[in-house]
Amino acid sequence: MNQARTALIAHLTTGLTILEANQAQTIKKYAGELQEAQKGKMKALRGDIPAIYVLLESGKPLSHVPVHQFSLYFVTKTDKLDKKESEEDNLVIAEAYMKQLLEKPDFEDADTRYSLVNLEESTFVTLLNDHTHTISKVPIQVSVERE
Repeated sequence: MNQARTALIAHLTTGLTILEANQAQTIKKYAGELQEAQKGKMKALRGDIPAIYVLLESGKPLSHVPVHQFSLYFVTKTDKLDKKESEEDNLVIAEAYMKQLLEKPDFEDADTRYSLVNLEESTFVTLLNDHTHTISKVPIQVSVERE
């Protein structure tokens, strides 16, 4: 499952064609940053923003066709203290990445091939929208192709 997460992060980082204005500056595995941010402690959002945090929610590593459930957390920030602008920035970046994932659902690492499945069924959810930050979540499923 960790291998699938690493491959997904690599795909998000180098496998997609995202306009520079819409690129996330940080793409990494989730390490609890959003829990503190949702409590109003925005300093917990380390790294450059906009960011995408990748969290493994659940997995079926031993099934005939392993499928892992991940969440992509999109984090954006604006300096203008404007909720509407903060949300719009978040929507633009999330949409840019999701469209590219839909166009390029297959990726691989040195040992394994992966495919995003049911991507068109993924639901965008806004988790936090204050005057400076917006955090949204999109669940995705990754299937692992075994040889």
